Amino acid sequence: MRDPRSVRCTYYLESEMEPAKAAAIMAGEQSSGTFLPVPGESARIRERHAAHIVDVQEFGFCKPSLPSRANPEKVRAALVTVDFPMENVGTDLATLQTAIAGNLFELGDLYACRLQDMVLPEDFVAAHPGPAFGIGGTRKLISDVQASWSAPSSSPTSDSPRRSSAWW
Repeated sequence: MRDPRSVRCTYYLESEMEPAKAAAIMAGEQSSGTFLPVPGESARIRERHAAHIVDVQEFGFCKPSLPSRANPEKVRAALVTVDFPMENVGTDLATLQTAIAGNLFELGDLYACRLQDMVLPEDFVAAHPGPAFGIGGTRKLISDVQASWSAPSSSPTSDSPRRSSAWW
């Protein structure tokens, strides 16, 4: 049974190692795992804040779907479901992003990792009722009914910001 105070995420993973082991590395990295012992950290605290693997559905071997440093010929693919304690996240959107992704996509043991699905606790959803005015209301507030919105952004291949015609 799902803990109603957890964030449930389902990921597609590719790894050379057994999917359950790759899932354990991922869950530890994204919750209570650390490189060095933390003074005062107890087994009880680690367990309380640890992500829990709910399900691992192995799909077998396949060619890697993404290029990587090691270029293995075959990897093991799986769908992995992990519960993250809401206590680690609270109702903060930035903390949620860090908990479910963080540096997860840079783990050397994973050749591919894609967040497929996420189920949020009711407390989290209730804390974020959505936009107060919607698109139409916001456009009315700024007296812009038709134009699209965009902002200048730097391109990695350009020295100058790109500008949208909506700004001119």
